[in-house]
Amino acid sequence: MITNRYKNLLFDLLAQPEFRVWRHVFLIGLLIPIGLSQSFFVFNSSTVIPTSTIYGFGISLAAITIALVYFNIYFLAAHFLPKSEYAGYVVFLLLSVSGFVILKQTAEYWIFSKADIIREFNWISVLDGLSNLVLYAICVASGSITISFKRWLAGNDRIESLESKKLKNSIEEIRNRINPRFLYATLNNASEKVKSEPEQTSDTLYKLSELLRYQLYDCKRNQVLLDSDIRFIRNYLILEQQNSKNTLSFTITVTGERNKFIPPALFTPWIEEIIIQHPTELNVKFDIDDCNIRFECKVSKMDLSLCNFTKTEKKLELIYGNNIAVSKGIDSIALKLKTC
Repeated sequence: MITNRYKNLLFDLLAQPEFRVWRHVFLIGLLIPIGLSQSFFVFNSSTVIPTSTIYGFGISLAAITIALVYFNIYFLAAHFLPKSEYAGYVVFLLLSVSGFVILKQTAEYWIFSKADIIREFNWISVLDGLSNLVLYAICVASGSITISFKRWLAGNDRIESLESKKLKNSIEEIRNRINPRFLYATLNNASEKVKSEPEQTSDTLYKLSELLRYQLYDCKRNQVLLDSDIRFIRNYLILEQQNSKNTLSFTITVTGERNKFIPPALFTPWIEEIIIQHPTELNVKFDIDDCNIRFECKVSKMDLSLCNFTKTEKKLELIYGNNIAVSKGIDSIALKLKTC
């Protein structure tokens, strides 16, 4: 949809459908005097050439130029420019204009010969032809300015739409990360123990603040340290363990160097999806080497087919492509991330 900032006369003339007829009238009205002026420039110095011939040549030149401009607008530009095939567009444009220039110069020589005026073909003729080629190519190509302008506006509108959609998705993603059930359970658990166990309550709130800081700030970055993601998972599971009144037990084992950069929140969605099913035991393992990070989560007395990982898997495929591989079993799930 066209926004108000483009509402001006130039934009209306170039892009609005209701001005289409005026665009064509303006274009044709501009090309006819150009054709006539070219004819008078070439033949007016020769008194033996009839005025009717000069006008006839000028009108014919203008008509062919108009046909060439519309051929460019409705075929060349319409076919090549939307596909960004600029090389093909330039080649066919130059071929079309070259044919037009050759036809024009041939007609000029024929008219001069009919008037018994001899014009020699030399390097000046070649240079004149090349200059005509460049000038007419620019003239004809300028006819597609409306297509290019509309395409530019459509591209801008699409970018704005995508940016708006991205912003909305980011906000929605943040909302989804901050699980209301988890927040309520954690704060409720802290309020119950604020008097009886103040140190544990303080530790609970500190871990919760770390989780929120990671989700709201670190997750906006392109990459974070693997150690930060592991620490997030550990804090999350500790709080879930407290919320479940210690019915959940877990272990986290890390092998290798954890100071590697990975996309944020890469492993946590899998843990969160499993936690929804209320498992009693989780064993999380990270194996890290020079080029790979392997994440594995095993559960006890639970069928992982109950978990819906579809959305998370599609997101991984969309963002990370072939750099990540997922394998699932009845009681385990594993991810392998290629980092180099």
